[in-house]
Amino acid sequence: MGSVTERFAEFVGSFKYSDIPPEVRDLAKVAITDCIAVMVAGSREEAGPIIIQWAREQGGVPSSGIPGAGFKTSPALAALVGGTTGHALDFDDANVAMHGHPTVPVLPAVLALGHKLGASGEQVLAAYVAGFEVETKIGMASALPHYLKGWHTTSTLGCLGAAAACANLLGLDSGKIRHAMGIAASHSSGLRQNFGTMTKPFHAGHAAFAGLTAATLAGMGFTADRNILDAPMGFASVFCGEGSYDFGPALDSLGKSFGLSDLGGLMVKKYPCCALTHRAIDAMLQLVHERGVSPGDVQEVECLVHAKVPGVLIHDRPKTGLEGKFSMQHCLATALLEGRVVLRHFTDQWVNNSRVKEYRDKVIMRVDPEQKSHDNPLAEYSTVIVTTTGGEKLSAMVNIPKGSVGNPLTPQELEEKFRECCAGVIKEAAAEEALAILNNLENTAGIGRLMDLLTFEIQD
Repeated sequence: MGSVTERFAEFVGSFKYSDIPPEVRDLAKVAITDCIAVMVAGSREEAGPIIIQWAREQGGVPSSGIPGAGFKTSPALAALVGGTTGHALDFDDANVAMHGHPTVPVLPAVLALGHKLGASGEQVLAAYVAGFEVETKIGMASALPHYLKGWHTTSTLGCLGAAAACANLLGLDSGKIRHAMGIAASHSSGLRQNFGTMTKPFHAGHAAFAGLTAATLAGMGFTADRNILDAPMGFASVFCGEGSYDFGPALDSLGKSFGLSDLGGLMVKKYPCCALTHRAIDAMLQLVHERGVSPGDVQEVECLVHAKVPGVLIHDRPKTGLEGKFSMQHCLATALLEGRVVLRHFTDQWVNNSRVKEYRDKVIMRVDPEQKSHDNPLAEYSTVIVTTTGGEKLSAMVNIPKGSVGNPLTPQELEEKFRECCAGVIKEAAAEEALAILNNLENTAGIGRLMDLLTFEIQD
Protein backbone atom coordinates (compact mmCIF):
# COMPACT_ATOMS: atom_id res chain seq x y z
CA MET A 1 0.00 0.00 0.00
CA GLY A 2 2.83 2.41 0.76
CA SER A 3 2.98 5.22 3.29
CA VAL A 4 0.50 8.09 3.32
CA THR A 5 3.10 10.45 1.89
CA GLU A 6 3.97 7.96 -0.85
CA ARG A 7 0.32 7.58 -1.85
CA PHE A 8 -0.12 11.34 -2.18
CA ALA A 9 3.15 11.66 -4.10
CA GLU A 10 2.15 8.96 -6.57
CA PHE A 11 -1.16 10.71 -7.16
CA VAL A 12 0.52 14.06 -7.83
CA GLY A 13 3.22 12.57 -10.04
CA SER A 14 0.78 10.79 -12.33
CA PHE A 15 -2.03 13.38 -12.40
CA LYS A 16 -2.70 15.03 -15.77
CA TYR A 17 -5.28 17.22 -17.43
CA SER A 18 -7.17 14.28 -18.94
CA ASP A 19 -7.79 12.98 -15.40
CA ILE A 20 -9.97 15.99 -14.58
CA PRO A 21 -13.71 15.31 -14.96
CA PRO A 22 -15.53 18.02 -16.98
CA GLU A 23 -17.49 19.38 -13.99
CA VAL A 24 -14.28 19.62 -11.95
CA ARG A 25 -12.51 21.38 -14.82
CA ASP A 26 -15.30 23.95 -15.00
CA LEU A 27 -15.14 24.58 -11.25
CA ALA A 28 -11.36 24.89 -11.45
CA LYS A 29 -11.72 27.59 -14.09
CA VAL A 30 -14.21 29.40 -11.86
CA ALA A 31 -11.82 29.21 -8.91
CA ILE A 32 -8.82 30.37 -10.95
CA THR A 33 -10.75 33.31 -12.42
CA ASP A 34 -12.09 34.28 -9.02
CA CYS A 35 -8.70 34.12 -7.30
CA ILE A 36 -7.01 36.18 -10.00
CA ALA A 37 -9.71 38.83 -9.56
CA VAL A 38 -9.11 39.12 -5.83
CA MET A 39 -5.32 39.12 -6.35
CA VAL A 40 -5.76 42.16 -8.60
CA ALA A 41 -8.04 43.93 -6.13
CA GLY A 42 -5.81 43.01 -3.20
CA SER A 43 -2.82 44.67 -4.85
CA ARG A 44 -4.43 47.98 -3.82
CA GLU A 45 -5.50 46.88 -0.35
CA GLU A 46 -3.37 48.25 2.50
CA ALA A 47 -1.14 45.18 2.71
CA GLY A 48 -0.71 44.99 -1.07
CA PRO A 49 1.48 48.03 -1.78
CA ILE A 50 3.71 47.14 1.19
CA ILE A 51 4.42 43.58 0.07
CA ILE A 52 4.76 44.73 -3.56
CA GLN A 53 7.31 47.40 -2.58
CA TRP A 54 9.21 44.86 -0.50
CA ALA A 55 9.37 42.39 -3.41
CA ARG A 56 10.54 45.11 -5.81
CA GLU A 57 13.37 45.99 -3.42
CA GLN A 58 14.51 42.37 -3.28
CA GLY A 59 15.15 42.27 -7.02
CA GLY A 60 15.12 38.77 -8.47
CA VAL A 61 15.42 37.51 -12.04
CA PRO A 62 12.36 39.04 -13.78
CA SER A 63 10.64 35.90 -15.05
CA SER A 64 7.21 35.97 -13.36
CA GLY A 65 4.57 38.67 -13.39
CA ILE A 66 2.67 39.91 -10.36
CA PRO A 67 -0.99 40.83 -11.03
CA GLY A 68 -1.54 44.52 -10.38
CA ALA A 69 2.12 45.26 -9.64
CA GLY A 70 3.59 46.42 -12.95
CA PHE A 71 6.81 44.40 -12.84
CA LYS A 72 8.23 40.88 -12.96
CA THR A 73 10.38 39.18 -10.35
CA SER A 74 11.47 35.67 -9.42
CA PRO A 75 8.79 32.96 -9.25
CA ALA A 76 9.14 32.59 -5.48
CA LEU A 77 8.73 36.31 -4.79
CA ALA A 78 5.86 36.56 -7.28
CA ALA A 79 4.12 33.68 -5.49
CA LEU A 80 4.61 35.34 -2.10
CA VAL A 81 3.14 38.63 -3.31
CA GLY A 82 0.28 36.97 -5.19
CA GLY A 83 -0.70 34.84 -2.21
CA THR A 84 -0.65 37.87 0.07
CA THR A 85 -2.65 40.13 -2.22
CA GLY A 86 -5.04 37.29 -3.04
CA HIS A 87 -5.94 36.93 0.64
CA ALA A 88 -5.66 40.60 1.63
CA LEU A 89 -9.38 41.26 1.15
CA ASP A 90 -10.56 37.89 2.51
CA PHE A 91 -12.57 37.70 -0.72
CA ASP A 92 -11.00 34.45 -1.96
CA ASP A 93 -12.71 31.07 -2.00
CA ALA A 94 -13.11 28.75 0.99
CA ASN A 95 -13.41 25.03 1.65
CA VAL A 96 -15.01 23.03 4.45
CA ALA A 97 -12.61 20.06 4.35
CA MET A 98 -9.53 22.17 5.02
CA HIS A 99 -11.31 24.76 7.21
CA GLY A 100 -9.67 27.44 5.16
CA HIS A 101 -8.99 28.94 1.74
CA PRO A 102 -7.78 26.41 -0.84
CA THR A 103 -6.97 28.41 -3.96
CA VAL A 104 -4.97 31.34 -2.64
CA PRO A 105 -1.89 29.41 -1.43
CA VAL A 106 -1.84 27.21 -4.56
CA LEU A 107 -2.75 29.32 -7.59
CA PRO A 108 -0.25 32.19 -7.12
CA ALA A 109 2.54 29.59 -6.97
CA VAL A 110 1.24 27.85 -10.11
CA LEU A 111 0.89 31.13 -12.02
CA ALA A 112 4.34 32.36 -10.99
CA LEU A 113 6.09 29.12 -11.90
CA GLY A 114 3.90 28.59 -14.96
CA HIS A 115 4.76 32.05 -16.28
CA LYS A 116 8.46 31.25 -16.09
CA LEU A 117 8.00 27.82 -17.69
CA GLY A 118 5.61 28.98 -20.41
CA ALA A 119 2.96 26.57 -19.16
CA SER A 120 -0.23 25.94 -21.12
CA GLY A 121 -3.73 26.34 -19.77
CA GLU A 122 -4.07 22.56 -19.52
CA GLN A 123 -0.88 22.34 -17.46
CA VAL A 124 -2.04 25.10 -15.13
CA LEU A 125 -5.40 23.41 -14.64
CA ALA A 126 -3.81 20.01 -13.91
CA ALA A 127 -1.32 21.47 -11.44
CA TYR A 128 -3.98 23.53 -9.69
CA VAL A 129 -6.39 20.61 -9.31
CA ALA A 130 -3.60 18.33 -8.05
CA GLY A 131 -2.63 20.89 -5.42
CA PHE A 132 -6.25 21.49 -4.43
CA GLU A 133 -6.79 17.75 -3.98
CA VAL A 134 -3.70 17.29 -1.83
CA GLU A 135 -4.47 20.12 0.59
CA THR A 136 -8.17 19.30 0.92
CA LYS A 137 -7.65 15.55 1.25
CA ILE A 138 -4.98 16.08 3.92
CA GLY A 139 -7.49 18.52 5.39
CA MET A 140 -10.12 15.78 5.58
CA ALA A 141 -7.73 13.85 7.80
CA SER A 142 -6.23 16.58 9.93
CA ALA A 143 -7.63 20.09 9.47
CA LEU A 144 -10.12 20.33 12.31
CA PRO A 145 -7.86 19.17 15.18
CA HIS A 146 -5.08 21.57 14.35
CA TYR A 147 -7.44 24.42 13.39
CA LEU A 148 -8.98 24.17 16.85
CA LYS A 149 -5.48 24.40 18.35
CA GLY A 150 -5.09 27.82 16.72
CA TRP A 151 -3.23 26.97 13.50
CA HIS A 152 -4.26 28.74 10.30
CA THR A 153 -4.99 25.84 7.96
CA THR A 154 -4.95 28.00 4.83
CA SER A 155 -1.24 28.29 5.47
CA THR A 156 -0.36 24.94 7.05
CA LEU A 157 -2.23 22.85 4.48
CA GLY A 158 -1.83 25.35 1.66
CA CYS A 159 1.93 25.03 1.83
CA LEU A 160 1.60 21.30 1.05
CA GLY A 161 -0.92 21.97 -1.71
CA ALA A 162 1.35 24.56 -3.34
CA ALA A 163 4.30 22.15 -3.19
CA ALA A 164 2.23 19.41 -4.82
CA ALA A 165 0.92 21.74 -7.54
CA CYS A 166 4.38 23.05 -8.42
CA ALA A 167 5.85 19.54 -8.35
CA ASN A 168 3.19 18.47 -10.85
CA LEU A 169 3.96 21.48 -13.05
CA LEU A 170 7.67 20.65 -12.93
CA GLY A 171 6.99 17.02 -13.83
CA LEU A 172 8.75 15.62 -10.76
CA ASP A 173 8.63 11.88 -10.08
CA SER A 174 7.00 10.54 -6.93
CA GLY A 175 10.32 10.21 -5.09
CA LYS A 176 11.14 13.88 -5.51
CA ILE A 177 7.56 14.84 -4.70
CA ARG A 178 7.93 13.11 -1.34
CA HIS A 179 10.98 15.27 -0.67
CA ALA A 180 9.06 18.37 -1.80
CA MET A 181 6.29 17.62 0.68
CA GLY A 182 8.86 17.04 3.41
CA ILE A 183 10.48 20.41 2.76
CA ALA A 184 7.09 22.13 2.62
CA ALA A 185 5.92 20.54 5.87
CA SER A 186 8.75 22.20 7.76
CA HIS A 187 7.54 25.55 6.39
CA SER A 188 3.94 24.97 7.49
CA SER A 189 2.93 27.72 9.90
CA GLY A 190 0.43 30.47 10.68
CA LEU A 191 -1.43 31.40 13.88
CA ARG A 192 -5.12 32.30 13.95
CA GLN A 193 -4.44 34.97 16.55
CA ASN A 194 -3.26 37.11 13.63
CA PHE A 195 -6.71 37.13 12.02
CA GLY A 196 -7.80 40.70 11.37
CA THR A 197 -4.26 41.88 10.65
CA MET A 198 -2.02 42.03 7.57
CA THR A 199 -0.23 38.93 8.77
CA LYS A 200 -3.22 36.72 7.98
CA PRO A 201 -2.90 37.26 4.20
CA PHE A 202 0.87 37.02 4.55
CA HIS A 203 0.27 33.44 5.75
CA ALA A 204 -1.17 32.59 2.33
CA GLY A 205 1.70 34.33 0.55
CA HIS A 206 4.25 32.50 2.65
CA ALA A 207 2.54 29.18 1.88
CA ALA A 208 2.69 29.87 -1.88
CA PHE A 209 6.34 30.93 -1.60
CA ALA A 210 7.31 27.94 0.53
CA GLY A 211 5.48 25.39 -1.60
CA LEU A 212 7.05 26.65 -4.82
CA THR A 213 10.47 26.75 -3.16
CA ALA A 214 10.05 23.23 -1.79
CA ALA A 215 9.15 21.78 -5.19
CA THR A 216 11.98 23.63 -6.93
CA LEU A 217 14.57 22.51 -4.38
CA ALA A 218 13.34 18.92 -4.51
CA GLY A 219 13.66 19.00 -8.28
CA MET A 220 17.29 20.05 -7.84
CA GLY A 221 18.00 17.13 -5.50
CA PHE A 222 17.32 18.68 -2.09
CA THR A 223 16.13 16.08 0.40
CA ALA A 224 13.68 15.79 3.29
CA ASP A 225 11.96 13.02 5.20
CA ARG A 226 10.10 10.81 2.70
CA ASN A 227 7.18 10.02 5.01
CA ILE A 228 6.54 13.45 6.48
CA LEU A 229 2.75 13.29 6.61
CA ASP A 230 2.38 10.24 8.83
CA ALA A 231 5.79 9.86 10.50
CA PRO A 232 5.93 9.81 14.35
CA MET A 233 7.26 13.38 14.44
CA GLY A 234 5.70 14.36 11.13
CA PHE A 235 3.02 16.76 10.00
CA ALA A 236 -0.15 15.14 11.34
CA SER A 237 1.28 14.01 14.64
CA VAL A 238 2.83 17.38 15.48
CA PHE A 239 -0.03 19.59 14.30
CA CYS A 240 -2.91 17.45 15.51
CA GLY A 241 -1.65 15.17 18.25
CA GLU A 242 -1.25 11.41 18.01
CA GLY A 243 -4.55 9.61 17.43
CA SER A 244 -6.54 12.70 16.45
CA TYR A 245 -6.26 12.29 12.67
CA ASP A 246 -7.30 9.63 10.16
CA PHE A 247 -5.98 9.44 6.59
CA GLY A 248 -8.08 6.40 5.63
CA PRO A 249 -11.14 8.13 4.08
CA ALA A 250 -8.95 10.70 2.36
CA LEU A 251 -6.78 8.09 0.70
CA ASP A 252 -9.79 6.02 -0.29
CA SER A 253 -11.27 9.00 -2.13
CA LEU A 254 -8.03 10.28 -3.70
CA GLY A 255 -8.49 10.46 -7.46
CA LYS A 256 -12.04 9.09 -7.22
CA SER A 257 -13.97 12.08 -5.90
CA PHE A 258 -12.80 15.66 -6.08
CA GLY A 259 -12.88 18.33 -3.41
CA LEU A 260 -13.78 21.01 -5.94
CA SER A 261 -17.10 19.41 -6.83
CA ASP A 262 -18.08 17.79 -3.52
CA LEU A 263 -20.94 19.50 -1.71
CA GLY A 264 -19.17 21.79 0.71
CA GLY A 265 -16.13 21.80 -1.59
CA LEU A 266 -15.52 25.04 -3.46
CA MET A 267 -17.15 28.12 -1.99
CA VAL A 268 -16.69 31.24 -4.10
CA LYS A 269 -17.27 34.25 -1.89
CA LYS A 270 -20.07 36.65 -2.64
CA TYR A 271 -19.00 38.92 0.22
CA PRO A 272 -15.44 40.18 0.96
CA CYS A 273 -15.27 38.94 4.55
CA CYS A 274 -14.74 35.79 6.60
CA ALA A 275 -16.68 32.83 5.21
CA LEU A 276 -18.22 32.15 8.62
CA THR A 277 -20.24 35.36 8.28
CA HIS A 278 -21.80 34.40 4.95
CA ARG A 279 -24.69 32.25 6.12
CA ALA A 280 -25.82 34.99 8.48
CA ILE A 281 -25.39 37.72 5.84
CA ASP A 282 -27.55 35.69 3.46
CA ALA A 283 -30.16 35.32 6.20
CA MET A 284 -30.15 39.05 6.98
CA LEU A 285 -30.45 39.94 3.29
CA GLN A 286 -33.42 37.57 3.02
CA LEU A 287 -35.11 39.52 5.80
CA VAL A 288 -34.27 42.83 4.15
CA HIS A 289 -35.24 41.96 0.58
CA GLU A 290 -37.93 39.32 1.07
CA ARG A 291 -39.53 40.35 4.35
CA GLY A 292 -39.15 44.11 3.98
CA VAL A 293 -37.13 44.71 7.15
CA SER A 294 -35.65 48.23 7.23
CA PRO A 295 -33.21 49.78 9.73
CA GLY A 296 -35.91 51.90 11.36
CA ASP A 297 -37.88 48.74 12.17
CA VAL A 298 -35.09 47.09 14.15
CA GLN A 299 -34.75 47.03 17.91
CA GLU A 300 -32.37 44.05 18.17
CA VAL A 301 -30.69 41.45 15.96
CA GLU A 302 -29.82 38.07 17.40
CA CYS A 303 -27.55 35.75 15.43
CA LEU A 304 -27.33 32.07 16.41
CA VAL A 305 -24.21 30.32 15.12
CA HIS A 306 -22.19 27.13 15.36
CA ALA A 307 -19.96 26.85 18.43
CA LYS A 308 -16.74 27.38 16.47
CA VAL A 309 -17.78 30.71 14.97
CA PRO A 310 -17.10 33.09 17.92
CA GLY A 311 -13.52 31.84 18.12
CA VAL A 312 -12.94 33.07 14.56
CA LEU A 313 -15.10 36.21 14.48
CA ILE A 314 -13.18 37.75 17.34
CA HIS A 315 -13.82 41.46 16.69
CA ASP A 316 -17.19 42.35 18.25
CA ARG A 317 -16.47 46.07 17.99
CA PRO A 318 -13.99 46.48 15.12
CA LYS A 319 -11.95 49.61 14.63
CA THR A 320 -10.38 48.85 11.24
CA GLY A 321 -11.58 47.48 7.93
CA LEU A 322 -9.56 44.30 8.46
CA GLU A 323 -11.16 43.73 11.85
CA GLY A 324 -14.56 44.33 10.26
CA LYS A 325 -14.06 41.25 8.08
CA PHE A 326 -13.98 39.17 11.28
CA SER A 327 -16.95 40.83 12.95
CA MET A 328 -20.42 39.33 12.70
CA GLN A 329 -21.81 42.50 14.23
CA HIS A 330 -20.27 44.68 11.54
CA CYS A 331 -21.33 42.42 8.67
CA LEU A 332 -24.95 42.16 9.79
CA ALA A 333 -25.25 45.86 10.57
CA THR A 334 -23.90 46.62 7.09
CA ALA A 335 -26.27 44.16 5.41
CA LEU A 336 -29.20 45.73 7.24
CA LEU A 337 -28.22 49.31 6.45
CA GLU A 338 -27.10 48.84 2.85
CA GLY A 339 -29.01 45.79 1.59
CA ARG A 340 -25.71 44.38 0.32
CA VAL A 341 -22.14 43.78 1.45
CA VAL A 342 -19.34 44.88 -0.91
CA LEU A 343 -15.68 45.89 -0.89
CA ARG A 344 -16.21 49.48 0.25
CA HIS A 345 -17.85 48.27 3.46
CA PHE A 346 -14.51 47.11 4.82
CA THR A 347 -12.62 50.37 4.87
CA ASP A 348 -11.60 52.04 8.13
CA GLN A 349 -13.94 54.90 7.25
CA TRP A 350 -17.02 52.69 6.92
CA VAL A 351 -16.19 50.63 10.00
CA ASN A 352 -16.02 53.82 12.07
CA ASN A 353 -19.16 55.39 10.60
CA SER A 354 -21.41 56.49 13.49
CA ARG A 355 -24.57 54.96 11.99
CA VAL A 356 -22.80 51.63 11.42
CA LYS A 357 -21.62 51.69 15.03
CA GLU A 358 -25.17 52.40 16.20
CA TYR A 359 -26.58 49.36 14.44
CA ARG A 360 -23.58 47.17 15.29
CA ASP A 361 -24.52 47.66 18.94
CA LYS A 362 -27.94 46.16 18.18
CA VAL A 363 -26.40 42.84 17.03
CA ILE A 364 -25.86 40.00 19.48
CA MET A 365 -24.09 36.79 18.40
CA ARG A 366 -24.76 33.65 20.44
CA VAL A 367 -23.84 29.98 20.14
CA ASP A 368 -26.78 27.91 19.00
CA PRO A 369 -27.23 25.18 21.64
CA GLU A 370 -28.57 22.83 18.95
CA GLN A 371 -25.26 22.69 17.02
CA LYS A 372 -22.34 22.58 19.39
CA SER A 373 -20.62 19.51 17.94
CA HIS A 374 -17.99 19.59 15.18
CA ASP A 375 -19.01 16.28 13.65
CA ASN A 376 -20.60 17.46 10.40
CA PRO A 377 -19.61 20.85 8.99
CA LEU A 378 -22.13 20.50 6.17
CA ALA A 379 -24.97 20.47 8.70
CA GLU A 380 -24.00 23.83 10.21
CA TYR A 381 -26.30 26.81 9.80
CA SER A 382 -26.83 30.36 11.00
CA THR A 383 -30.10 31.89 12.14
CA VAL A 384 -30.81 35.62 12.25
CA ILE A 385 -33.71 36.80 14.43
CA VAL A 386 -34.81 40.43 14.15
CA THR A 387 -36.91 41.92 16.92
CA THR A 388 -38.79 44.92 15.58
CA THR A 389 -39.59 48.10 17.45
CA GLY A 390 -43.16 46.80 17.64
CA GLY A 391 -42.04 43.60 19.37
CA GLU A 392 -42.48 41.27 16.37
CA LYS A 393 -39.81 38.60 15.78
CA LEU A 394 -38.77 37.78 12.20
CA SER A 395 -36.20 35.08 11.46
CA ALA A 396 -34.32 33.43 8.60
CA MET A 397 -31.99 30.41 8.65
CA VAL A 398 -29.31 29.55 6.05
CA ASN A 399 -27.41 26.28 5.75
CA ILE A 400 -25.73 26.48 2.33
CA PRO A 401 -24.40 29.99 1.70
CA LYS A 402 -24.50 31.64 -1.70
CA GLY A 403 -21.40 30.74 -3.72
CA SER A 404 -21.23 27.12 -2.53
CA VAL A 405 -21.43 24.11 -4.84
CA GLY A 406 -25.03 23.58 -3.76
CA ASN A 407 -25.91 27.26 -4.22
CA PRO A 408 -23.45 28.66 -6.76
CA LEU A 409 -23.01 32.18 -8.05
CA THR A 410 -24.36 32.61 -11.55
CA PRO A 411 -21.90 33.18 -14.44
CA GLN A 412 -23.12 36.79 -14.52
CA GLU A 413 -22.41 37.23 -10.78
CA LEU A 414 -18.92 35.77 -11.24
CA GLU A 415 -18.13 38.11 -14.12
CA GLU A 416 -19.50 41.06 -12.15
CA LYS A 417 -17.17 40.18 -9.29
CA PHE A 418 -14.20 39.92 -11.68
CA ARG A 419 -14.95 43.33 -13.16
CA GLU A 420 -15.53 44.90 -9.73
CA CYS A 421 -12.17 43.62 -8.52
CA CYS A 422 -10.29 44.77 -11.63
CA ALA A 423 -11.91 48.21 -11.78
CA GLY A 424 -9.41 50.95 -11.05
CA VAL A 425 -6.46 48.55 -11.23
CA ILE A 426 -6.45 46.88 -14.66
CA LYS A 427 -7.42 48.77 -17.79
CA GLU A 428 -10.94 47.83 -18.82
CA ALA A 429 -10.00 46.40 -22.22
CA ALA A 430 -7.20 44.35 -20.68
CA ALA A 431 -9.54 43.01 -17.99
CA GLU A 432 -12.03 41.91 -20.64
CA GLU A 433 -9.30 40.18 -22.66
CA ALA A 434 -8.01 38.45 -19.52
CA LEU A 435 -11.54 37.28 -18.69
CA ALA A 436 -11.92 35.85 -22.21
CA ILE A 437 -8.65 33.93 -21.85
CA LEU A 438 -9.71 32.54 -18.47
CA ASN A 439 -13.09 31.44 -19.81
CA ASN A 440 -11.22 29.43 -22.45
CA LEU A 441 -8.21 28.50 -20.33
CA GLU A 442 -8.00 24.84 -21.35
CA ASN A 443 -7.43 25.91 -24.99
CA THR A 444 -4.73 28.46 -24.14
CA ALA A 445 -1.30 27.51 -25.51
CA GLY A 446 0.57 29.53 -22.90
CA ILE A 447 -0.32 31.83 -20.00
CA GLY A 448 2.23 34.50 -20.90
CA ARG A 449 -0.30 36.84 -22.51
CA LEU A 450 -2.67 36.47 -19.55
CA MET A 451 0.07 37.24 -17.04
CA ASP A 452 1.34 40.21 -19.04
CA LEU A 453 -2.16 41.70 -19.18
CA LEU A 454 -2.59 41.32 -15.42
CA THR A 455 0.91 42.60 -14.65
CA PHE A 456 1.49 45.50 -17.02
CA GLU A 457 -1.90 46.76 -18.27
CA ILE A 458 -2.56 48.63 -15.05
CA GLN A 459 -4.09 52.04 -14.54
CA ASP A 460 -2.05 54.91 -13.16
